[in-house]
Amino acid sequence: MATTGKKQTSKTTNKKKPETKVQNLEALKQESEVEEVKVQEPNVEEVKVQEPNVEEKPMTKSTLKIIKCNFLNLRSKPEKNASIVQVLSSSIGLDLIEYISDKWVKVITPHGSKGYVMRTYVAKV
Repeated sequence: MATTGKKQTSKTTNKKKPETKVQNLEALKQESEVEEVKVQEPNVEEVKVQEPNVEEKPMTKSTLKIIKCNFLNLRSKPEKNASIVQVLSSSIGLDLIEYISDKWVKVITPHGSKGYVMRTYVAKV
């Protein structure tokens, strides 16, 4: 095929490029007939908070200390044969969640582990 010496040119439109994010969004809306565009910044999470329907009571925290032993088993259930979640040193404090019975209390450790310990081995600070 012979060439005529003329340069082939492609057809381009001379649209002005938007300079801001708002202008980019507006241009995108116009070109694609989109009614709403959400922009999420990188590394930013959207968090929705739902207000409770009932009035929350402030939580009172009771701190317990381990007594009568050097180590105490934190159990998965309030039973002697329940699996051991963690072995606790007597040097740590525990936060009381609730009294389960006359023998067991539910507690949380400073590192966030929850479980049950026998009441005879803890006392309020």
